[in-house]
Amino acid sequence: MIQVYDLRSNGELIDIGYSKRSLHYRLDEHRRKKHLGKPNLTIHLLSKWNTVKEAKAEEGRLKLENGIEWSERKATLNRRTLTMDQAQEIKSKYITNNYTGRELAKQYNVTANVIYALVEGKTYLVNDHNRI
Repeated sequence: MIQVYDLRSNGELIDIGYSKRSLHYRLDEHRRKKHLGKPNLTIHLLSKWNTVKEAKAEEGRLKLENGIEWSERKATLNRRTLTMDQAQEIKSKYITNNYTGRELAKQYNVTANVIYALVEGKTYLVNDHNRI
């Protein structure tokens, strides 16, 4: 079971993540490595998923919903983040039929699969659950 969690410092949301490990282990890891010196770190279980793919999708959705940077990493690409504005812009460009998915992927430094998932409404949902 893969757990999606949020991490808070003094009650303020600082990160959302997922893990196969226990939340106590993840909290200790955050204290030691990533958020050294942040006071009163707490971790809260948000949901459980059967696959890493589902947990990653939920993590991304929650990060976008809460305004936390979310990135896609591929071995051949540098780390890249799409904002909701960029997602809307990509979809608008794609709909005009003046750009292919591959052209947009190259322009925004993501994979073509990211573009196709976006235009098919599988990723980058707005808060009211309408697809952009």
